[in-house]
Amino acid sequence: MNLIFSLIIASVAFAQSRETPVYLEQFYNLQVSMERAYAEVSQIDTKSTEARLDLSARMFALQKAAHRLQEGSAEAGTAPLKIGKGIDKRLHLVGLGCMGIDSILTALTNYLETDDRIFLSLAVEFRQTVISIRKVL
Repeated sequence: MNLIFSLIIASVAFAQSRETPVYLEQFYNLQVSMERAYAEVSQIDTKSTEARLDLSARMFALQKAAHRLQEGSAEAGTAPLKIGKGIDKRLHLVGLGCMGIDSILTALTNYLETDDRIFLSLAVEFRQTVISIRKVL
């Protein structure tokens, strides 16, 4: 019975290690979407409540995607750990990058809601972290 369990865990771990490129691609796509939103915030009509609400809604959807990707990359590492193998460090970096993207989107949303440039400055700082993570990946 233990042999069967070990084989199942080993096959899952192998499959998950092959999934790392999928998580990387999803992270890259998420970052591109975040960059579009980032650019839109600087060009948004400051008087248009409708445009602000639309952009805020899209950024919230991106935040939810970042949370799912962060959770998925973390879960991908559990099976290898159960059989004594290490997690692919890129999965950790994807998770950190997702947290950074979430922080950027939160700061941008706060900026849209308050017009306080401190939130825009924070988004710039968080963005540098995400860019650094992307370079390492």
